[in-house]
Amino acid sequence: MKINSKFSDKIKTKALSVFLMAGILLSSCSGDDDAPVGSNPDPDSENKSRLVMQLFLNQSKPSQTYVISVDDIDGLMSGTLSAEGKGIEAPSGYRFGVPVGNSSLLSFGYTSSTLNCISYVNDGGEVVVSDKPFLYDDVFQRFTVSEDEKTVLAMEIPQGAGFLQREIYFVDAEDVRVTKKIKTDVWKDEVEGLVAMPTGLMIRGNHLFVPYQVHDAEGKWQTLRPNKAYMAVYSYPNIGETPLKIIEDDRTCNIGVNASMSTLIKTESDDIYTLSCGAKGAGFNPDPATKPSGILKIKNGETDFDANYFFNIEEKAQGKLFGLAYLGNNKALATIITNPEVGDLWSAYNTVFNQKLAIVDLVQETVSVIDGIPLFRSGYFATGLFVEDGKAYPTIVAENEVAIYQIDIATGTATKGATVEGRDILGLMRMDEGTKKNKK
Repeated sequence: MKINSKFSDKIKTKALSVFLMAGILLSSCSGDDDAPVGSNPDPDSENKSRLVMQLFLNQSKPSQTYVISVDDIDGLMSGTLSAEGKGIEAPSGYRFGVPVGNSSLLSFGYTSSTLNCISYVNDGGEVVVSDKPFLYDDVFQRFTVSEDEKTVLAMEIPQGAGFLQREIYFVDAEDVRVTKKIKTDVWKDEVEGLVAMPTGLMIRGNHLFVPYQVHDAEGKWQTLRPNKAYMAVYSYPNIGETPLKIIEDDRTCNIGVNASMSTLIKTESDDIYTLSCGAKGAGFNPDPATKPSGILKIKNGETDFDANYFFNIEEKAQGKLFGLAYLGNNKALATIITNPEVGDLWSAYNTVFNQKLAIVDLVQETVSVIDGIPLFRSGYFATGLFVEDGKAYPTIVAENEVAIYQIDIATGTATKGATVEGRDILGLMRMDEGTKKNKK
């Protein structure tokens, strides 16, 4: 098979082809005058800040992604979120949404026909495209934003067989241009025919952390060494062609799952916590991991796993950890696969609705399941989680409905908000007015 919180990684926790020049890139959805929630703002409103998101419409081909916005939290908590009438159409296909602080949303295409990055900004209360998109050669799957929010790192991961190097792009978040590229193997074993499949990126101080699964080099997407956690540690910003070191831990399984921006989280004290899943439905094959699903820790100032810390999620939540987003004050919102033995390979992403939300205390190592939310499949953790004023706003993709929910972090209670006219919300964020000057 082929992540917005303002706390996590400082973002929560973000040459054209002929078809772009032909004007296919941006067009408004057609619709009637009574536009639903997600339309353009009131021009007379004094509040020019916008809540901006990508709306992924469906799984059919060509699938469609639109950028929509609402005035405030009320727009997330009532009515229907829809692209009809005013949404900005992006090139077809699934797109990662990477929020950069409160200034812009970078949208990265995930299909072979849409390998481009588009930047959206708030121009006087109206969400517009800023600068020209740039193209890339293969699929970007891992992203992080620098601590000063000036640079986005995006890792290009070749989809074919062999020992092709992974390439890290340095993207200027203001000008949306590539300033540098670094090629790296991360890790490989040519004798055994194994390669590293990175599952995340995180910058902390003068280091870049890159967790990975061990895959076959034949391009079969098999996790052949699932029962250990692996992490490559690089210098930053002077990333070398090889990591400074590889760290391992045999208390849990491989760190990370495919197509997720919730593999690593960072607290206010700069401690890093990791996600290990190991479930078949999350892509572990030919066999799921036998080591427990859980959370490891790298202390502030350290580059090794904390030998005194392992949060055994599988034992305490009776399920597998599939998503993790930072909420603040050493708490995180966790997605738990409740019965991981059910479903086929990759089923957690699309066919089996067996996931629940819980608030985990990373220090006390407690799990508090949130009631009032239906069982769901993979959703918001692909592009992060929006957190503001003690509330979190996940998109819940249940079997019969897609909807925004408001989670009160202090009480652990959930309130249903707007329904979503589409398959998913990708990259919800607050975007302030007038943070860029070079609008195209």
